[in-house]
Amino acid sequence: MIDVIAKLGDDALKNLFDMILPPFPGAIDPVSTNFRIQNFSIPATGVETYEIHWKTQKMTKPSGKIVMENNFNFEFRVDKYWAIYNGLKNWKNIIADTRLGTMSPDSLKGASLIRVPVTVISTDANGLPTGGKWVFEGAFISQLGEVAFDYTTGDPITVSATMNFMVMQDTFL
Repeated sequence: MIDVIAKLGDDALKNLFDMILPPFPGAIDPVSTNFRIQNFSIPATGVETYEIHWKTQKMTKPSGKIVMENNFNFEFRVDKYWAIYNGLKNWKNIIADTRLGTMSPDSLKGASLIRVPVTVISTDANGLPTGGKWVFEGAFISQLGEVAFDYTTGDPITVSATMNFMVMQDTFL
């Protein structure tokens, strides 16, 4: 039986993915940002349902509402000179400035000032795409996580971030 499993081919591995974040407002080092991202989760998708009862039976039907969180989280390693963290912080402060309390408009005459498309693809160990692809259209940073220092460890600093998006494109023919 194990020979049948072996012939199925390789499995998709969690560590083989690329998150492609294009230059964003406030970016200092957009190229290395993509290499420091450590993890990413694709939001679950589904459809709301409702029940129809008829005498002794019931049936479940899809309703008119898609169920999906319109945000995703990722974690990144902070570079020694904080360029990636500061770029994301600049973007967040362009959207909502922590010090001044000001907010940017989402769009000006239909063009967004704060949103970019974010793409996630599955890859093999050589970096070649393997078929998994998701595009998060109209994404913007909505939260930049805490920074924690610790004298007892020499591990790299990692920070979490949350982005919201308008539409997740997950169908590619």
